[in-house]
Amino acid sequence: MSDLGVGALVQPLYITYKAAEVNDNFRMFCVAGIGFHLSANVFSAVSFLTVTAIAIDRLLALHLKKGYNAAISLRRVAILLLLLWSATSLWVIAWIMSIKIYQIFNIASVFVCLLICASAYVTLQTRLRMLQNSMIASRFQTQDTESQRQHYLDILVAFVLYYEGANKNFEIQRYSKETTKEDLIE
Repeated sequence: MSDLGVGALVQPLYITYKAAEVNDNFRMFCVAGIGFHLSANVFSAVSFLTVTAIAIDRLLALHLKKGYNAAISLRRVAILLLLLWSATSLWVIAWIMSIKIYQIFNIASVFVCLLICASAYVTLQTRLRMLQNSMIASRFQTQDTESQRQHYLDILVAFVLYYEGANKNFEIQRYSKETTKEDLIE
């Protein structure tokens, strides 16, 4: 929605603002300038806060896993969007009331959002790297377990075959010791 607002409102106001400046139309320059600055502030702030909300959302999705769908509902997302647009309105009202308050609010908001985004994405990167490493280790462990099973099975088969062969040899030897030449002649 904010990107649509930038394309549909901010850019035309900016063109009008610059055209009025070139044509020395002071009244249009002021009206378009104020409209451009206010709308640019609104839509850029909403975009910035949305990016921060997405970073938090991805972090929640990773940490909550299966509980994510229960925790994040459509109603909660709608409330968050309403809060984002309301906070942006306060941002613009601060610009209208006092540029000094606006600048302080702007610097603080941008700093907090950047800190949240950076922390969220570093945490996501670290956590995903750990999951990736554990999956790789699990795959190798599974392969090792399967190869160990095969190895033990091979040893068992060799033992059984050896035992059977040794047992038959023993039987043949025992039979040959028990029988005498006279038994064979009969």
